[in-house]
Amino acid sequence: MKKQERTMKHRKPSGKSGQALIEFCLVLPLALLLLVGTVDFGRYVVAHSEVAALCQDAARYGRQTDPETGEVRSISAIRSRIFSILPTGVLTANVSEPVIEQNVNINGLRATKVYVEYTIPRLLPGVESIVLDGEKLLPSDMKIRGSGAFVRN
Repeated sequence: MKKQERTMKHRKPSGKSGQALIEFCLVLPLALLLLVGTVDFGRYVVAHSEVAALCQDAARYGRQTDPETGEVRSISAIRSRIFSILPTGVLTANVSEPVIEQNVNINGLRATKVYVEYTIPRLLPGVESIVLDGEKLLPSDMKIRGSGAFVRN
C-alpha cells in the first residue's frame, strides 16, 4: 500500500491541464455566433409573420364598410389601423409608410391591397463588415416586406 500511495503523490502532471481551456476558448466564439445567428433568424421569422398578419388584417379592414357612412373605409383609416395594430417599441419606429391601393381589379373583383416594409437591426455587431469576393455578405439591417389583399364582392 505504501508504494502505491507514494506513486500517486509524486505523479507528474501530464501536460494536458490547459488543453481543455484552450479548446473551450477556440470553440466558444463559434458557439456564440451560432446561438446569436439562430436567435436573429428567429426574430426575422416572427417579424415576417407579424407583417403578413398585419397586412392581411389591414386589407380586410379596408374592404369593410364604415358603419357610420356605409362607404368603404378611407386610406387614412386603414393607415391608422396599421399603426394601432403594430406592437410598440422598436418595430413602430422602423415601419415605412404603408402603400394602400383600393378598388384594385383582381379577376373582375374589387380588392384592397396593403404593402408594408420595416427593418430590424441585427443582433450581431459588425456583421456588415463581412466581405466575400468584394461584396458584403450580410446587410446591417433585415428588411421585411409584407403584402396583403382582401377581395369583397
